[in-house]
Amino acid sequence: MRRFVLVGAGVFAPFAAAHAEVFTLEKLETNARNLAAEMDASVEQAEAAIARVQAADNPHLDAEATAGIRPGSKPIEVRDEEGDLYRVTAARDLSSGEAWIPTTRYGIGLTLTDALYDFGRTRTAEHAAKQTKAAAELGVKAAQERAAGKVGNAYLKWLGAVAQADAAQGAVKDAQHLEELVGRLVQAGVRPASDREEARAEVARATLSLIQAEGEVVAARTRVALASGVPLTSRDTPDVSMLTTPPEARPRTAPDIDALRARVAAAQAALEAAREADAALLGGKISAGAYGSNILLFPAYEAGLSLTIPLWDGGAQTARERASAADLHAAQEALKAAEGLGEVSIRSEAQKAADAAAAAELGAAEQWLTMTEAAIPRAEMELEAGRTGIEAVPRARATARGARLAVIRGQLLRLAARLGLEGG
Repeated sequence: MRRFVLVGAGVFAPFAAAHAEVFTLEKLETNARNLAAEMDASVEQAEAAIARVQAADNPHLDAEATAGIRPGSKPIEVRDEEGDLYRVTAARDLSSGEAWIPTTRYGIGLTLTDALYDFGRTRTAEHAAKQTKAAAELGVKAAQERAAGKVGNAYLKWLGAVAQADAAQGAVKDAQHLEELVGRLVQAGVRPASDREEARAEVARATLSLIQAEGEVVAARTRVALASGVPLTSRDTPDVSMLTTPPEARPRTAPDIDALRARVAAAQAALEAAREADAALLGGKISAGAYGSNILLFPAYEAGLSLTIPLWDGGAQTARERASAADLHAAQEALKAAEGLGEVSIRSEAQKAADAAAAAELGAAEQWLTMTEAAIPRAEMELEAGRTGIEAVPRARATARGARLAVIRGQLLRLAARLGLEGG
């Protein structure tokens, strides 16, 4: 674990740890955002929907080859009044015994079809697909910010755990120093031998607190690794300089509200597309090929236009419109509820107030720490002079440790306010 020493009024100076890597909050947030984007396939799905709509409006070329047998369609030769010879297919009626004799049929050809004009159907469908993509992009952005927020909260707890572990390590060193001092005084006959046991008990208490604090560091580091998706080792540390030199306040944003607005726009476009889904369709068709009956081949080609006007589809169109209208209503209500909270303005004001309150608390804690640290050497001098008991020194140091923890709390609250997070 990387160790830090508390200097003066809560200032951390890092010791060099072999192969330790300092992970900044920005690096971990970036990784979390990237993971959130990679795990969301909604944008790719929306892009595929756009391509599908656009492709449906393109001309279609189909090749067809058929072969089979069926009764009738037997080729015969006939002449018209002018004596020209024609080959036609003919069939016998059911009264004939040869009506069921099969005839070989086969054919091959190409068909080109194109929707020449669909009265706005494709245009509205493509617009709806593009609006859905825009909503998906903003939805991904909102998910990324939520992921980054989880990393930020976990990172604050990691910072706090490291700072408290450092304070606990300092308490162990203080207790060991007290034990050495008491040992010298007992040996010199100034203090009774029972003071030595009290000093040893103080070392044991401080050591237990350090073990517990180091366990909190491990747990906090694990939470950061899970939130960010970055594997962290026992040698990795957070950027503790953020406690003493916090960044500028991050402006409040509302990615979730932006995503809701885009969702409303997408739902409106989808409703318009649903209403246009049964529009008339003007299409063109060109086909050419040949078909055969027995061993004779006949030419086949066709060119023409068709106008299709849907009249009744059993209620499917009405059901589609109702479903789209329900989606739009749900999106509008969600947006209305979110905007009604005034989240951005409320959180911006709360951020300013939290920053000011944290700065005031930190200033008071730093002043308290200065006073309590000055009391420690006085208590030690009184102990050496025999004017006070051994309990005065641990009590002074305990008060100073409380002040150090108050400074850490103030630093974390100030950093949380600057980052726009909910807590320290």
